[in-house]
Amino acid sequence: MTLRAALICGVMLSAAGCGTPARLFLHPVGTVAGTPAEFGAAFEDVRMPRPGGGATRAWWVPREGDAAAVVLFGGNSGNRSHHLAYARMAWDAGFSVLMVDYQGFGPDNGEPDPGAFGQDAMAAIDFARGRATRIGVWGISLGSSVALLAAGLRPGDVSAICVEGSFRLGPAMRHYMAHVMPAVIAAPLAALTRALFIPGDADPERNLARLHGRVPVLFVHGDRDRLTRTVWGAQLFERTRGPRELWLMEDTGHAPEPLRSCEGEYAARIAAFFRETLLGVPAQKAGAVWSAARVEDGWEVRAEVVTGGPYPAAVEVVAVGETEVSRVRLAVRRRVTRVTLTLGERPQAVAAHVSGHAVPGGASWTPRLSPIASQHRALAALRRRAASGPVPAGDLLAFQADPVLACALAHVLAEAAVAAAEQGDPASSRALWLRALEAAPADSPHFALFDAQYYPPEETTRAPLSAAALLYWSRAGWDTAPILEKLRALPAILPGE
Repeated sequence: MTLRAALICGVMLSAAGCGTPARLFLHPVGTVAGTPAEFGAAFEDVRMPRPGGGATRAWWVPREGDAAAVVLFGGNSGNRSHHLAYARMAWDAGFSVLMVDYQGFGPDNGEPDPGAFGQDAMAAIDFARGRATRIGVWGISLGSSVALLAAGLRPGDVSAICVEGSFRLGPAMRHYMAHVMPAVIAAPLAALTRALFIPGDADPERNLARLHGRVPVLFVHGDRDRLTRTVWGAQLFERTRGPRELWLMEDTGHAPEPLRSCEGEYAARIAAFFRETLLGVPAQKAGAVWSAARVEDGWEVRAEVVTGGPYPAAVEVVAVGETEVSRVRLAVRRRVTRVTLTLGERPQAVAAHVSGHAVPGGASWTPRLSPIASQHRALAALRRRAASGPVPAGDLLAFQADPVLACALAHVLAEAAVAAAEQGDPASSRALWLRALEAAPADSPHFALFDAQYYPPEETTRAPLSAAALLYWSRAGWDTAPILEKLRALPAILPGE
């Protein structure tokens, strides 16, 4: 790439409002939200030497013995401390966990740089190799790319790969740029940014090809993911050789939504995958071979599903198109079952998996959801209703949620409050604001919920939400006496106090 092109790119990135090129698409957080001690684990703060010099920071959370370890590569928003819920799942399942911070993520860790991901990945695998006999990598969102990069760079050292919210690099760059700048410059800038600032070995497709089908891969994705689109994960799955699985969660967006929308099953499914691949504990599986034909109303998919016993098995078969998903749930009673699905567009992938959280219903079944998962899905449905039509104020005002969903509930209530005012319903808006303040927690959890919400969870804790609500009421010209009374009763921190 010429110096002229680099200068043009730098000017365009500065115009887009980012301090450095990497900060256009990386969103690190410098403050630490918690440590593994919060779930009762002893841990070691380590600095792992990089092959090219310098050090990568991580927390080593050991389990007794040296059998197996899971290296956790977190997402784009936050740092290792914002991924404690994931680390706890692996640790509770009996694995040592290495929680990695990328360069620029966490306190005093330099500037973020996509070019450093490979060094961070190799440092992590080299460290884990000295502490465990078998290594699995688990990548969340951005971390899915780093996990695949780690396996591609250290193919003989990684025995299992789990990726959630994975993506194809080229389409993802164009998709993201189109959301942060005018469309006329988004596509060329995406191509230029990829060429200048993202190493070629960071491409997930290239790293999957490097594995030559030798390492089992579990793809986890939400079917409502708008950030790393569902179809990208399905396409990566379809193009993967060797042992592979795709778990496509219903009514679920981007990470960390899967953790809550399938709470219970999520932890069990991840644990079963790593226990099978790292410890040799057998797991029930299903796979599909498929073909598709054009029909009058779209596409017909014919799948031959092969399922291991015992029977009956709760099997879900999914067909994924560019923008839609078709699924069927079967109580399978034999090794081979033939299934037909329909899509309105050309199918990109078809997969089958066995659910361990099923409620039987004759020839079919429904997911067995935990209370938190049920609440999360109900809240997500209310949010979609508020975004697409009249605000369901009554339902939102009556909604009760587990404390782990408090930030999400407060955020949805505040969104609905603004929407109600814009729809000419100030009474509902005021009531929703007051309810949001009641719902907001005093302190934030380690993650926020709902698709592609890159806001710090602290913004929906009580103090900042109180300031935002009071400012909104003042600008709307409403009598602030009711909200001041509410803030004093909670109590909450008033602006200026």
